[in-house]
Amino acid sequence: MKGNKATNDYINGCREEEYTYINQRIVWVENVQVNEFNGDSFSWQITEGITVRGCEASNGDGLGFHPGTGSDRSTVENCVSHHNKGDGLFLCWRVQNGVFRNNTIYANLDNGISIGHKDTDNIFENNHVYENANQGVLFRDENEQNAGHRNTFTNNTIENNGMKGEASGFILEE
Repeated sequence: MKGNKATNDYINGCREEEYTYINQRIVWVENVQVNEFNGDSFSWQITEGITVRGCEASNGDGLGFHPGTGSDRSTVENCVSHHNKGDGLFLCWRVQNGVFRNNTIYANLDNGISIGHKDTDNIFENNHVYENANQGVLFRDENEQNAGHRNTFTNNTIENNGMKGEASGFILEE
């Protein structure tokens, strides 16, 4: 799917992206390409069991993949997120018990992966995160009770991020 961001207003927020799922259970999205959308490419909110597999988010004006607002048991695997103006993968507001594996996240104009408010008990494995403008993996500034906890990273390659300036592979904001 090719957007036409030059002729459309920017769509901001959690409810209007190229592919949006709200209050859904057990949805599969496979082999979909979203290019040049004027907002987030893929987003799902207040969901259970969303699977996004073999998809690509590229050249968008927002986030690449955006699971958020109480999404439980999301799976994102074998996906590619690149050249988006925001983060490649942005977890937001109680993304829990998810699996994010075998993804390639590169050349986004913010962070590769961003984790924040009560995003807990997620597994990140075999991902390649590189050449993003800022951090490879960012744990956003939250107080202790609202921070992302018990997220497990196994066998990921996080390299050469900070294309816009000084950055880290992993950073915990305070």
